[in-house]
Amino acid sequence: MALTVSGFTSNTLPFKLIMDDGSGQNSVTVFNGNVTGSAGNLYSINVVNVNTVMYLKIWVEADAVQTADPDIKIQIASGATEEIIIPGGLAFNELSFVVTQTSLIGSQTAPGGAVAVKMVTS
Repeated sequence: MALTVSGFTSNTLPFKLIMDDGSGQNSVTVFNGNVTGSAGNLYSINVVNVNTVMYLKIWVEADAVQTADPDIKIQIASGATEEIIIPGGLAFNELSFVVTQTSLIGSQTAPGGAVAVKMVTS
């Protein structure tokens, strides 16, 4: 898996960039729990999907598990790039995510190829 979290430790840019470049076909089907390590706000989501329809599932509460119903479920069309900007930010206690082929709760069906996910948080 190629999950990276980069922080900008300055008063000017108090943001974190979370990236999973999808370098392994199944990399983002791994449940990525509490990726920021602390509470914050989610400001943007960018997903590049070169496969069939996929679902990005996001949890914003502590102790999230992949078998629980996600707080946010976003359908990503086949071959699409989706970008969602949240101007005021969406507050989270712990930010967790996974990408699967189905929208079913607890689905662990891997994408058929690489899916890249990027998020900007505080």
